[in-house]
Amino acid sequence: MTSRSFALVSCAQARDLDTDLPLLVNEFIALGQHVQIVDWDDSTLDWGQFDVTIVRSPWDYHERYAEFLQWIDRVSMVTHLLNSPDVLRWNTDKRYLTDLIDAGIAVIPTSFLTTQADVEMFAFADDVVLKPTVSAGSNNTHRFVNDVAAAATCAGELVAQGRVVMVQPYQRSIDEMGETGLVYFGGQFSHAFRKGAILGAQSRVANSLFVQEEISHTTARASELLLGGAVLEYITSRFGSAPLYARVDMVESEDATPTLMEVELTEPSFFLHTSHGSANRFAEAAWIA
Repeated sequence: MTSRSFALVSCAQARDLDTDLPLLVNEFIALGQHVQIVDWDDSTLDWGQFDVTIVRSPWDYHERYAEFLQWIDRVSMVTHLLNSPDVLRWNTDKRYLTDLIDAGIAVIPTSFLTTQADVEMFAFADDVVLKPTVSAGSNNTHRFVNDVAAAATCAGELVAQGRVVMVQPYQRSIDEMGETGLVYFGGQFSHAFRKGAILGAQSRVANSLFVQEEISHTTARASELLLGGAVLEYITSRFGSAPLYARVDMVESEDATPTLMEVELTEPSFFLHTSHGSANRFAEAAWIA
């Protein structure tokens, strides 16, 4: 295996929170590769020194979204950026869900509010989750139970800030069954994990860089793999090749079928500790990419 130079992109605040990073560093070194953890906004870095630059945990990007998009353009001119610039730009705004819905993929019913008129005309349900379409780490993610007025007020405040708001009905199956995440490296299924409910009975989640989650290994069901495969097939067809990494998050709908919550192609945790050999699978896929 020829030695290459890899950058794993994080941010100063996330380095000690991203538990995947040390596992990946150890695996790249074991494969005889050069690897360095770097911050996306480090202006002193010569990005051209890296053969491959992999976006991992720049969990503050949503706070400086325009700057992050400029970083993508600039860095991709001098190094092989993964996931690709087109994938990153598409995935960092959750309005990508409309493309998946149009493609016939089962997605949680989602509405997007862009103006105060949208907010005033929207019929908020009794149990909804709303958040900006550009966000990370559950920032500005809110659940409102039997409080339509508060939901409308919150949505209006976010729209007034120039944000687009997405609204989804809360999926109560999460409270009992949690979410299932399927992780893919190089277009191939790697492992699955189960995530406990984050919102639960809470009305709001406090903003922070990182939300502590209850994570455990799980075995993906055939129906979940079918949905994950359909999502990966769409992404591969849309962008011409499979992404280096993808995380497909889903929940069981009322009719007991898996339904997509989101597909994470920018800075997802892989929860490598839940699956033996997963760090090696990622490093080998990165070397090939």
